[in-house]
Amino acid sequence: MFTAKAFESVYGLEYLILVAGIVGKLRNDVVFVIAGDELQRPYYLNLVKRLGIEQYVIFPGRLPRSEMPYYYVASDVIVVPSLQETWGLVATEAMACGRPVIASRVGGLID
Repeated sequence: MFTAKAFESVYGLEYLILVAGIVGKLRNDVVFVIAGDELQRPYYLNLVKRLGIEQYVIFPGRLPRSEMPYYYVASDVIVVPSLQETWGLVATEAMACGRPVIASRVGGLID
């Protein structure tokens, strides 16, 4: 599963990480790749460590726009866990790459 968001609480990444903890206990063949800024990275790294799911969650950092299509295509599912979102650019790009999207029921993601 892949997502690319700024590391800010409004984007719901902590909920995705909590889900990774649940999925990781049920399946050992799922990896969560969470790309984004470094702003709150220590908080999310600590959460992953506390949950004991370091083997299921990868933080590649901020990705260049030119590399995003490769991450979309390499992923089975794209996740957009935002708590608010005016327009779902990540969701739109993922669908343009032919990937299914799991998104929060908020803002532009509903469309």
